[in-house]
Amino acid sequence: MLLLVLVLGILLPASCGSDGEALEHIANRSDSASRERTYSSVTELRDLITQRKESEVGNELVVVGEITEVSRGASFSWDVDDTTDTVVKTQYPFGDDRAMVRTIHLTVAVSEVIAPPSEENIGTITVGLVFDSGIGFDAVNNDYSDLGTVVLFLSQSAVFDYEPGIYGIFEGGALMGVLKNDGTLHFPAMSEPGILLGGSRTIALDTLRVGDVDR
Repeated sequence: MLLLVLVLGILLPASCGSDGEALEHIANRSDSASRERTYSSVTELRDLITQRKESEVGNELVVVGEITEVSRGASFSWDVDDTTDTVVKTQYPFGDDRAMVRTIHLTVAVSEVIAPPSEENIGTITVGLVFDSGIGFDAVNNDYSDLGTVVLFLSQSAVFDYEPGIYGIFEGGALMGVLKNDGTLHFPAMSEPGILLGGSRTIALDTLRVGDVDR
């Protein structure tokens, strides 16, 4: 039972009903999550990904790009198998009333890979987001379909293991920066800047491009 409580505590924050409810949902989950991190800022996270061993490159990325499509993923619920005391995940069609959460897929056209440093054009990738069943597709589509240029801090996650190659966004989806006209990134899914942004809601995109790293 404890395992199920931990899973639901991460994936099911309180729902919100205001404009931008999908982004606010992500922000609430990030704020309520308690986890040990190996970094304390977005720049440290970039450095951590940059320094990964060659065998690990491809599992984690920091990319610049544009969200070109928002689409439906799948729905899931979790139950405890009393005989083994393990959590069992059951997949349902998207929007099924039996599910606890649903996933949404973002198609991202990547224009630049910041970390690990790469000159390779990786083209288009799929990024997944998780929402509870109270967040509808239209709310997510409204919040994510017209953001312009974004910077995404990505890792491949077991949450999306139902389809190969889907990336998740660090901090439960919160580490997504939207590029503003002045060259800074605003993090709309992070309600409190906190330690990850040094108390500020913005960070300059150029601070993520370090000249002392061979590209």
